Order: sequence, then C-alpha cells, then structure tokens
Amino acid sequence: MIISLPIVRPETLPGVGLQYLENGPSTEKVLVTLEPHGKIPLHTHKVDARMYIVAGRAKVLSNDEYNGRQVGPGECVLFRKNLPHGFEAGIEGLTFLSCNDGIRQTDGSLDLQFV
Repeated sequence: MIISLPIVRPETLPGVGLQYLENGPSTEKVLVTLEPHGKIPLHTHKVDARMYIVAGRAKVLSNDEYNGRQVGPGECVLFRKNLPHGFEAGIEGLTFLSCNDGIRQTDGSLDLQFV
C-alpha cells in the first residue's frame, strides 16, 4: 500500500510545509520542510519537541547557549516546552522530523506562541 501524505502550509509559517506521519493523542510525528533561507521564527509551545535533521542546514534560533549553532543531517535538536526556539534555513532549505506530544490541536491549529 502507498499512501500520499498531504502537505499542510500554515498561514502563520510562510515557506513551511508539514506532512503528518503520525498524529495521535500523545504522539505526533511531522516531516517539516523549510524553503531555502526560510525562517521559523522564535516561538514556544506547551510540549517538548525533538527535531531530527534529515536534509539541509540551518542556524538554531533560541534563548540559550545553542543560539546561532549550525545543524545538519544526523543531528537531533531537543527543545523543552516553553523554551523559545526556531530555525533559519541555509541555501538548501531544511527538512526535519519533529517528534512531540502534540503541537497540532484538535481543531487543526498549532500550539505556537510567537516571541
């Protein structure tokens, strides 16, 4: 069986595509793509999030010692709930797998508070 996963493009995140791989009540896995030089601005949410970098490179945006660090394929970035974070993609864009406890809400909105 082959299933095509739709790409969701949130209005609040221009240049970002989301493909929901698993969206259960306590586990969410989302493939996130960010266009070249695109930005996911500093934001927080109420759950921890692990981001596994699959392709491309990006600068980490955060309010801790990792701010400005470059990340690429094979690296995992963990942000605890309520810690401001984001990414600024490089020339190739960025693709990562986000594993979290539910950023997408039951009404389809995202638990994102921009800083």
